[in-house]
Amino acid sequence: IDEDEFEDKKFIAKHCRREQSGDARYAIKHLRSDVIKSSAYFQGAADLVIEAYLLSSICHPNIIKIRGISGAGIDGFANPEELGYFIVMDRLY
Repeated sequence: IDEDEFEDKKFIAKHCRREQSGDARYAIKHLRSDVIKSSAYFQGAADLVIEAYLLSSICHPNIIKIRGISGAGIDGFANPEELGYFIVMDRLY
């Protein structure tokens, strides 16, 4: 991992909880286990990858920010596990 990725990970680890409330600052989005086991798996996987791609290319104060994806990237879909591929994003309240 390069220095920028390391700094990003440090930031997320340091700021994973809101200071005043202690609530989680980030949400993890992944495919539900019933979707993984169904014929909707490939469509759900494609939708999640496209969502990550689009969110990573947009920078606007009114659009939720993507903070990361699983370390395996889209290769995480090769072994369909519940968290084989996921998106880390800002949590909405």
